[in-house]
Amino acid sequence: MPRLRYLAIATLLGSIVPAVPARAHAQGSAALPPTASARVSKPRTYTVREGDTLWGLARTLLGDPHRWELLYRLNLGVVLNPRSIEPGMVLRLNDSEPVASLATGATTTADGVASAITDVRVVASGEPETPSAGQSTSPAAAAQAASAGVRPARSQQAARATAVRAGDYLTAPFVTSIGGPQGAGKIDRALGSSFIATTPRLRSIQFRDLVRVALPAGAVGAIGDQLLVIRLAQVLGTDAQVAVPVGVLTVTVAAARGMVDAELTRKFEDVTIGQPVIVADPLASPVGVFPVSTASGRETRVRWISGASVLSAPGQYLIVGAGSNEGLVSGDQLSLRDVANAEVEVGVAQVTRVTTRGATAIVLHVRNGGVAIGGLARVSAKMP
Repeated sequence: MPRLRYLAIATLLGSIVPAVPARAHAQGSAALPPTASARVSKPRTYTVREGDTLWGLARTLLGDPHRWELLYRLNLGVVLNPRSIEPGMVLRLNDSEPVASLATGATTTADGVASAITDVRVVASGEPETPSAGQSTSPAAAAQAASAGVRPARSQQAARATAVRAGDYLTAPFVTSIGGPQGAGKIDRALGSSFIATTPRLRSIQFRDLVRVALPAGAVGAIGDQLLVIRLAQVLGTDAQVAVPVGVLTVTVAAARGMVDAELTRKFEDVTIGQPVIVADPLASPVGVFPVSTASGRETRVRWISGASVLSAPGQYLIVGAGSNEGLVSGDQLSLRDVANAEVEVGVAQVTRVTTRGATAIVLHVRNGGVAIGGLARVSAKMP
């Protein structure tokens, strides 16, 4: 009898127990803190609207406007200039994971914000270093993984297909002759109604405005052609001046007597009437070709750092004295050295744009105090 009684009790309990976990689970779900449920449903992307800025989005979406740099680093492949974001851009907002996981060799600034700068340092074989052991970032490997339905790791997604990214090239300041490039055109006048000329502060052409442009020498002026608007910056020595890209114009009405109508399709800084215009030179960087390590690369000196900085930071541009006449090409890698001790490496940079008067490079890494004007820059890897 006792045994039969135990079996009866066990059967009764078996019919009751399944309902207990469900009730407990429901109670547990209700007990989840609001932050936990919000974290689960938090959007991972945001589509930029008219009037948005990284400062405002960081304040609204990340709770702190000073985290605008985090948004910029997360979206280096989308945002060409942190001071100018365009409607329709889709930004990543994932701040729940360390930014360092987005790219190899990511560095951390003094305030703890990681800088997702993809490193393209090469090893002795000339191939780019992989993000971590056992991971491949080659285009062929990525295509094979995609066909197999395997989603690549974030570090693989961040790897470059080319030695120089198109965005880094387009926004790179470059060295030209004093007074600007020979044969440059200019923005003659604004055609859009949003142009306001009441004060110097408002005397700028807005995104998507139409302008009348005097074509630069050599420009065809066909519909769809792109023109680069520049501003002239610091004079270097007695024979060179820095030109900074501020926007891109797309021709909408073909040339008539050397003039065209064009739309401002990209804006990096203020664009104003009278600014010089040149033909937008597209980047010709072969896919899958990276610099090869060299022990006897050319040496040159840092002449200029963007932002009027004395020391550089990851993501900044710098200009060195050697240019195309000295054999530098887009994609070359520079080992940046300490001003006082050339044996100490203080940074790594990737050459983006080259002229006869100098080469522009984007800083990838900074260490041991940073890169300074006048410091030695040695070519540590050459494009094949």
